[in-house]
Amino acid sequence: MFIGHFAIAFLLMYFFPTVPYWVPLIGVSFPDLLWPILILIGVEKVSIKYESPLQSDVNFLNYPYSHSLILSSLIEIGISIFVGIITKMILAVVVFLLACTSHWILDTLMHPKDLPILGFGKRDKKIGLGLWQKGMVAFTFEYIFYAIFAIVFLKNIYVVSFLILGSVFHLANSNSFFGFTKKNPFRSKRTYAIFVLFGFCAFIFFSLRIL
Repeated sequence: MFIGHFAIAFLLMYFFPTVPYWVPLIGVSFPDLLWPILILIGVEKVSIKYESPLQSDVNFLNYPYSHSLILSSLIEIGISIFVGIITKMILAVVVFLLACTSHWILDTLMHPKDLPILGFGKRDKKIGLGLWQKGMVAFTFEYIFYAIFAIVFLKNIYVVSFLILGSVFHLANSNSFFGFTKKNPFRSKRTYAIFVLFGFCAFIFFSLRIL
């Protein structure tokens, strides 16, 4: 999931308007901001099929630090304390943690059974409903989810801008749902990781420009 994560940022902005906007925006993105960095330095592992551009064919082999429920949460607690120091707001700590947790919960809808719960141990259970396996359904669900939250929770002056922003980014990612190209445009896992990092950073940047 990509733009769908930002739907929760809109929700948190609505209920916690005194917290700086960058806190929920980075919070909902944090696992996917951390993951590419860990891939690039070789801490976590992923494999991609060069014969397929589909997200469902990306195999997340090992990503306990960025995408497990428990171990990732421990890391996020440390980052949230830093966020609290920067903002001088205890509430910002809570919002950041809620945002990070929402990422894992939403990912369970899209991922196959590769999301670890503990993040350590040989018997760690992995879960996921695998909605990515159904490209059209996943694509439609994610945009509708994003659009509803934008319309309901954003101020009216921002709704159209964020619907356009979400549409642009979602369509830019549509090849990973439908497989328009025969080959994967990313020739290496490093390139793929950089693309993910760039995508989330770009969405956050343009969101803050709008707000």
